[in-house]
Amino acid sequence: MRSQRGSGHRASGHALRSSARANRRPPIADEHIRLLPDDLVRIQLKRPFRDGTYAVDLDPLSLLSHLAAAVPMTYA
Repeated sequence: MRSQRGSGHRASGHALRSSARANRRPPIADEHIRLLPDDLVRIQLKRPFRDGTYAVDLDPLSLLSHLAAAVPMTYA
């Protein structure tokens, strides 16, 4: 496997393992997300914000758009 720089250096095994491990993790833990009766999706935060916000409620389409925006672009 060649690095993205094209200089011929091989990627280290540690870097590949770290990358593979990161790709297996879901973006949001299952226990932190639930569907509310009014068809909103609630995402519970790990720690409350300074203003006391402990969860974010989004409609499903907004959630998908936020998740899609968080996916990094691929480079060919």
